[in-house]
This record gives sequence, structure tokens and C-alpha cells, in this order.
Amino acid sequence: MVRRSLSLLLIEVALVVGAFGLVACSDPSPEQRRRDLADDLVAETDGALDDTQATCVADGLFEAFDESSLDRVVAVAEGEEDDEGVRTKVIDVFTGCDALAPLIDN
Repeated sequence: MVRRSLSLLLIEVALVVGAFGLVACSDPSPEQRRRDLADDLVAETDGALDDTQATCVADGLFEAFDESSLDRVVAVAEGEEDDEGVRTKVIDVFTGCDALAPLIDN
């Protein structure tokens, strides 16, 4: 059950990051991109993540993955081999922000 939830978490993050990538083409500031990602995380999780958790996750994802490697999150969620530990990094970010339990419980 938890493994399934973690897989769903990765897919949710990939959807947000994928949608975020489309928006990021307009070249907003790094702070605005992080804020937009945090807002998208709150919206995509139907409020399971609050603003503090979502901001922490957005900051953590940007620290763990540069913008070009955010595409890797999407690829792994879509079934590509995870030879770089993408799932672990994403889960670590959510865990470090106390944002994993609300998604599993949701």
C-alpha cells in the first residue's frame, strides 16, 4: 500500500513538474518559478499540502534537481528506468518537508 502511494506521489509530482515546465518557458524569475510550483503543488494535491509544505517541497525539488533534470522526474514517473535515484530524491524532499504523510493519507 505504501509503495503504491509512493508511486502515486511520484506521478503527482511529475504532473505538477510537467505542467510547471510548460509555464516556465515564459522565463520568470527563479523565485517566481518556485512560488508557481508551490502553488501548483497545493492545487494538484487538492490542499493535502499546505502552503508551508508546498513551498518547502518546491525549494527542495529545485535544490535536488536543476531545471533540466526536472524532466527526469517526469520520465521516471512515466516508466523510464530510475538509474539515478530520482524516486528516492523526490521522496526524500517530501519527507524532509513533512509532506509525505498528508499525501499518503489523502
